[in-house]
Amino acid sequence: MKPDLLFDVRLVDRNVTRGRMTQAELDKHLKELPDTADNAANLEASLAERLAVTPALEIAAIAKPPAAKKSGK
Repeated sequence: MKPDLLFDVRLVDRNVTRGRMTQAELDKHLKELPDTADNAANLEASLAERLAVTPALEIAAIAKPPAAKKSGK
């Protein structure tokens, strides 16, 4: 396995479970990562704003899954 995939956040639990690395190795790697919090940007999102510009029919379609089709046998 490529080293960059070993610590991929989507695969890390699987890699520990399958013995590709130990939990101690993962913990060590995470402690060595630089703190990049200063590079982050705060984002604000509001579902209310989205709903205010979404037509009522679209909201109904999002909120309610389509009914299952009945077989014509």
